[in-house]
Amino acid sequence: MRLRALALLLALMLSLPGKLGAPQPAQPVGGRAPAGYIALTFDDGPSGAVTEDFLQALEQRGAACTFFICNYRLETFPTDLTAYAAHGHELAIHSWNHKYLRQESEAVLEHELGDAYRAVAAGSGLWPVWFRPPGGIYDEVLQARAAELGLSLVLWSVDPVDWDSPGEDQIVSRVLDSAQDGDVVLMHDIYAASRRAALRIVDGLQARGYELVTLSDLARAKGVTPEPGAMYFSFRD
Repeated sequence: MRLRALALLLALMLSLPGKLGAPQPAQPVGGRAPAGYIALTFDDGPSGAVTEDFLQALEQRGAACTFFICNYRLETFPTDLTAYAAHGHELAIHSWNHKYLRQESEAVLEHELGDAYRAVAAGSGLWPVWFRPPGGIYDEVLQARAAELGLSLVLWSVDPVDWDSPGEDQIVSRVLDSAQDGDVVLMHDIYAASRRAALRIVDGLQARGYELVTLSDLARAKGVTPEPGAMYFSFRD
């Protein structure tokens, strides 16, 4: 399995001139500037056919989001990674096994981050640029390994704690009550309540004039060039 992934990666490296960026943010309709830009991000997926339906629902709303892939999930829920970009979304890395990565050996980091990065690149045809360490746990060694791969680290500035099953309404209110221009919202697309809440959050934020964009587009809109190995929490002015 690893040899096949490495072969696919080699073919990918030979065919791509460099890292491929995420889609550009949509232009303001009728010349009206948006109230701001917010990035919805989703950890721990994918979930197979359920993911495809969710990607379509977001695209239909004109929302572009960033998804942090856990590679072990692909073993249980085979998913076409090219579908993310096809629906206007961005792929990012969340490790292979969702293992906390502080004070880990070089071999563990190579598998959890290096192998995960190469497998997602080979499967999607895109070079991910973002890495979110599981649990938000990291150290300087992990940051250095991410930098070697050209990955910037990102945590979040809004967390509705949807993984704790607070209920759909609570998830929605926690985000809508606090999200503002430049925020990075943390959610998890492996829960049905989170997916339903996310669509309501998109509708609510768009009604307030916000654009929902990928992390790369949010950084670009704020004039930030992500630095490999650096840590980001939001892109507020």
